[in-house]
Amino acid sequence: MIQETMHRFFIHLYYFISKNRFISIAVALGVLLICGFFASKINFEEDINQIIPKNEKSDLTAKVLTQLNFSDKIIVIVEKKSKDDNFQLSETADTF
Repeated sequence: MIQETMHRFFIHLYYFISKNRFISIAVALGVLLICGFFASKINFEEDINQIIPKNEKSDLTAKVLTQLNFSDKIIVIVEKKSKDDNFQLSETADTF
């Protein structure tokens, strides 16, 4: 039943695009411009100290991290929202 609905949707979409080429091209260019606008707003922060919580123990860590050269490293933060199983989180990080 879902396949029939999707099938009908794409068939109707195809007919709409083929009948209204100008509108379809305008919509596609609009979506491209919007995606390009939001992609241009992405910026990367190179200061690793911003992810470390601020307390007296982290000051030493921040000092060490500022002395290391992170220009050739990529850091990925893996987190989850629920508190139930930490093993799955470490397994995911290990797999990555």
